Amino acid sequence: MGIDVTVLRVFTDADGQFGNPLGVVDAAAVPHAGRQAVATALGYSETIFIDLPGNGSTTAHGHIFTPVTELPFAGHPTVGAAWWLRQRGTPVNTLQVPAGIVQVRYDDEQTAVIARS
Repeated sequence: MGIDVTVLRVFTDADGQFGNPLGVVDAAAVPHAGRQAVATALGYSETIFIDLPGNGSTTAHGHIFTPVTELPFAGHPTVGAAWWLRQRGTPVNTLQVPAGIVQVRYDDEQTAVIARS
């Protein structure tokens, strides 16, 4: 069974060069127990699995995996996921990851996240 993976690069320069690649996956496509294997197969430094917000909600939930473990938080996958959500027509105000709530801001073509350390 194939799954759809969006590959993004965040923190690129003005010409879209450089940046950190990551995978973004709709979490409904992969049970939690299978996510580590998907992240390992993809081989990116991080892959984020997003549970889309429910009707009327402005919060999505994310789980971030490296090829070897799940992380409570990482910056570039949260930025990439926020951008991905907006592109698919479901912009959010917050993204819930295991470490806590991440605020999301959209400004024209820019996407930013704000998290507490």
